[in-house]
Formats: sequence, C-alpha cells, structure tokens
Amino acid sequence: MTTAVSSDATGLRRADLARAVAAAASFTSGVIRLDGGAVGEFATYADGERVEGVRIGSEDPTRVRLRLVVAYGRPIPEIAADVDAAVRERLAPRWRPSRVDIDVVDVVAGVPDGPEVPDVAGRGEASDHSDSKG
Repeated sequence: MTTAVSSDATGLRRADLARAVAAAASFTSGVIRLDGGAVGEFATYADGERVEGVRIGSEDPTRVRLRLVVAYGRPIPEIAADVDAAVRERLAPRWRPSRVDIDVVDVVAGVPDGPEVPDVAGRGEASDHSDSKG
C-alpha cells in the first residue's frame, strides 16, 4: 500500500511548505502565535499532518494565507510586511509564493515580543511577594 503525498511542481510537500511558513511567521518580531480559528479549522491538511494558522492553497499552491495574533505596540502593517518578507526569504529560491495574505485576528497587550516560551520552572510571573516564613 502506498500513501499519496501532496506536493507542488517543485516537489516540495505541502506540509513541509506549511511548516516552513509557520516557522518564518512565528519568529517574526511582533508575532505572538499563529491562530487556527475557534475550532482549529484554519490549517493546512496534507500528508496526514495539520499545520494550524497556515493555508497553502490547494488549487493555487503558490498562494499562502496566515492568521496571526500579534503583540500590541508595533504597527500591524510593519508586522505584516516583516512576515511577508520572512516567508518569502525562508522559502526562496526553491519556492516563491505568488501571494501572502495575512489576517491579524487579535492584538494582545502586555505580552513579550516573539514566540511564547513556556515557564518550565513553574514559577509563574515575578511578584513583589516575599517567600519568607517569618
């Protein structure tokens, strides 16, 4: 039994393209995260994978759509221009999107710039409280 792999004319898999687009967008200054929609419906589904927040066109695989949550403070057009440039740079020269559509679906205040990093130490946010016992 063979599994069909969806790819474009360059031979790149749609799932690989979607992951590369997601990575380029995620590490752009001002982007908090990619958004998959209320129930995760905004995604690229290919080769048994699902990449949330990115759609690689099925009829036109050179068209890319992104849904982003961004940080307050930086102008949205600047963030969008940087995401567009990052996506194009990350994928060039092997694959060039004809169009990169960016939808900013939320702006979040008070969140540090860049991708969210989990607090693995479990300390939570810094506080002014002392931990002394007496």
